[in-house]
Amino acid sequence: MLGAVAGPAAWSHLGGLLVVAVDGTAIDACDSPANAAAFGRGGGGGGPAANPALRLVVLLACGTRGVLDAAFGPVRGKGTGEQALAGRLLGRLHAGMVVLADRNFYSYALWNAAAATQADLLWRVKSGMHLAVLAELPDGSALAHVNDPAAVHARLRRNGRRRRRGSRLPPESGPLPGITVRVIQFWLTITTADGAVRTERYRLITTLLDHRRYPAAELAACYARRWAIETGFREIKACLRGPGRALRARTPELARQELWAYLAIYQAIRVLIARAAAGAGLDPGRISFTAALHAAQRTAGTGPGALHQALDAADTEMLDCLVPLREGRIWPRAVKQTRSPCKSRRSCPGPISQHASYTITITLPGQTAGTTTDQAKQPAQHTGNPP
Repeated sequence: MLGAVAGPAAWSHLGGLLVVAVDGTAIDACDSPANAAAFGRGGGGGGPAANPALRLVVLLACGTRGVLDAAFGPVRGKGTGEQALAGRLLGRLHAGMVVLADRNFYSYALWNAAAATQADLLWRVKSGMHLAVLAELPDGSALAHVNDPAAVHARLRRNGRRRRRGSRLPPESGPLPGITVRVIQFWLTITTADGAVRTERYRLITTLLDHRRYPAAELAACYARRWAIETGFREIKACLRGPGRALRARTPELARQELWAYLAIYQAIRVLIARAAAGAGLDPGRISFTAALHAAQRTAGTGPGALHQALDAADTEMLDCLVPLREGRIWPRAVKQTRSPCKSRRSCPGPISQHASYTITITLPGQTAGTTTDQAKQPAQHTGNPP
């Protein structure tokens, strides 16, 4: 863990808890028979991808964007999904953390395993997940019960056998074992500078049950910090490797070694950024990753005797070109890369507004106010705008 996150700060902590996030991405590897056999190829309904790929899952501190731990494996095969790789990172979780995760990470087993580390969790869940509300809280959140899936399936089997035997007894319908979580449901409304509006519903569950110490609005706003890990992935894949480039190694062993090297270099640059930010009393987000990369490259050949002066020079260079404080912005997220080099109406949409304002509206679980099924009444939206 980076030393700059040791002390509580508004940009790195929530109520005294270190904010960390877990997420995954795919890293393209060299298209060789050995890599294809070891890692497999991603892709969807359009066929396999052009290159083999490794699946990378990272545990990252949202304040400094420093890597706490990482795991990677093939993109194809049993036990190679993001949940399986995230399970290998649980040993780095401990009390005093709050872990953010997207909706594809939740499973009953992984949630319980993560909660057993004494770290607090704030995870998004899918809209179809059944949450039995136990009590509504004053801040708009609610306590809910999540049934143990194993107990649910066991009761379904018992009721099925009872029905097939023709028993006159009613089916079992009592309470089942499970866990109690706090549910925070909210609508995120994005209004762009050109007047376009988009809304999306978010459902979060958390182990932070005290609504007085951790109000629902603060937790909803805290979930937005998860985007720091997406920024970290962009810096690894675009700033260090170069956009669109694959790992060069043609064998699986060297490909894994190359990926570890990229993570080590990324972490070293993040240490430089955290050191400069701590000395100036700044949020590390104000220091440009590209400026830090260039400063590190210029001082890479410095001898041990002049290392201290080189670090001071790098600090000065990074602090001379701080990232300005910006208004709220949006950025289109490309779900799939275009395979055709030819431009088309679909692959080259018109310009979109970059500046936007955000509004969070807390609602009780189950409420769906503010939506309509009438397509004509839906607000105009820009294709590709993220929630």
